[in-house]
Amino acid sequence: AEELGEVVGEGVVGYKVRGISVVSPRCRILFCTTGVLLRRLAQEGQQHMFSPKTVTHLLVDEVHERNCETDFMLTFLKQVINHRSSLKVVLMSATMDAE
Repeated sequence: AEELGEVVGEGVVGYKVRGISVVSPRCRILFCTTGVLLRRLAQEGQQHMFSPKTVTHLLVDEVHERNCETDFMLTFLKQVINHRSSLKVVLMSATMDAE
């Protein structure tokens, strides 16, 4: 938001975390927890999951921290990725086992 000269939640950048929503109607970049994303996917339903109208890019940080939410999200993603060739996915982890 700062690089765009905007205030978070008043322009194209916003976030949602555990009941706190700081977004505008113009929001195009949403930072959220895995739990918030899962709730959104559940509301969209199987037919519209990761719809091109709602998700064009997905960046998942700390993917090495395996938990139920991350596993569910990756399972849903695996179900739709072959049908959504335009969906860009980046899985990130700062932890790397070099051996």
